[in-house]
Amino acid sequence: DLFIGRDRMGDAMHGDRVLARIERRGRDGRAEGRIVLVLDRAHPTIVGLFRYGPRGNVVLPYDTRLSHEIVIPPGEELTQGLREKLGGVAGPRTRLPELDGAVVNVELTRFPKGGVAPAGRVVEIIGRPGEMGGASGFGDARTRTHRRPDRRHGADTGRDPAGARPPGSPQAGR
Repeated sequence: DLFIGRDRMGDAMHGDRVLARIERRGRDGRAEGRIVLVLDRAHPTIVGLFRYGPRGNVVLPYDTRLSHEIVIPPGEELTQGLREKLGGVAGPRTRLPELDGAVVNVELTRFPKGGVAPAGRVVEIIGRPGEMGGASGFGDARTRTHRRPDRRHGADTGRDPAGARPPGSPQAGR
């Protein structure tokens, strides 16, 4: 295993496939390193909490391993349904009560690069944290993570990045 601290992550996000360099080994044999290059992105979409802010809109990812706030440019917070509901009347300073504090699914349109935060657009309003059921407060939000094909075998493994399996799969509950 190679330990990579937050200050050595570079432009990578948790789960990305990366090329890393070993920087040093501790007396206990543990290796520490840094990210050199991002080879493959793990998160085309992210579930998080939408917030209007004084300097712009952001989504705070529910997955605490994702340390970047996602910047949502003006107008990109509107899902297709909200655009239709508003009839194109919303301005850049419009604050919608159904959006502020809502759990949303965001499609990333820009990944972190050179200290610039990732950006995205809201593709779905999932609900409110208290309305979503389950002990964690966000019910099925984790099931909205994007499934990736297993590149080693060229097939869909049926696993999401967190390792959960869909109900009824041969190895569900393992």
